[in-house]
Amino acid sequence: MDYIHIQNNECKETCPEKYYANTLTNKCEKRPGETCKTCSSTNPNICLSCNEGDLLITYKNGTNECVSSCPTTYYQNSETKTCDKCEFPCKECSENPNYYLNCESPYKFIENNCVSNCPEHTVEREGICYTCVDKHCLSCDSYELSKCNKCDDETIIFNGE
Repeated sequence: MDYIHIQNNECKETCPEKYYANTLTNKCEKRPGETCKTCSSTNPNICLSCNEGDLLITYKNGTNECVSSCPTTYYQNSETKTCDKCEFPCKECSENPNYYLNCESPYKFIENNCVSNCPEHTVEREGICYTCVDKHCLSCDSYELSKCNKCDDETIIFNGE
């Protein structure tokens, strides 16, 4: 089907960049947004590709848009030039969906990962697992990591150390 480009009434098989094919009027119409390079022929608000330097992001509800940087809970996929969703329970990720920077509550963050409970030799403070200073310490003070609260079977506590 040919579409008429309304600026100069030429018959074209496809619409030029920054225009979309309106299937109801059979005309190429200017897209409402400036960030999309190409958009859906049935809905001008659905981007198919973005201008150079922008990233395509698709939301849970199926809508999408072009953005200059990915929001929290998304990471920049350099290969596809898209913002991809971080995997649950990740709240914020970088580089790939499994490189966590922050976790959804009640999960705890440790070494770019999310866990339900902090493992031995660590202590939780504000959603982050911190490693105790002494390797023989099974648990330590959350604000004083060198102060041991519980030792392994090979050692005993002396003056909180």
